[in-house]
Amino acid sequence: MQVHIHDYVEIEKRTMTRYPVSINKEQKHKLKDILRRWIKDRSLMGTWAFFDNNCTNLLNRYLFEAGLFVHPLTESNITPVELLEHFRKEGIVSESIAL
Repeated sequence: MQVHIHDYVEIEKRTMTRYPVSINKEQKHKLKDILRRWIKDRSLMGTWAFFDNNCTNLLNRYLFEAGLFVHPLTESNITPVELLEHFRKEGIVSESIAL
């Protein structure tokens, strides 16, 4: 994981910020179960598309399926900033940690 972060930040000169998610044990277990299902059957994630099924859309769906928030963003073209604001409103993130 550290190699990917290094490449993303240092080589590609992109910024990355970590936002710890406030979850309980049940939610953590559910997140792991969903991730295992998605890894086992990659078709569950859908086909990657720059606007309609990108990392932001998948994160929105992933955390919603795990029950971390009640109302997912429904737009197909969600920006990272919009998703972060939504997470803040839902109370699942607060402070950031720069990488």
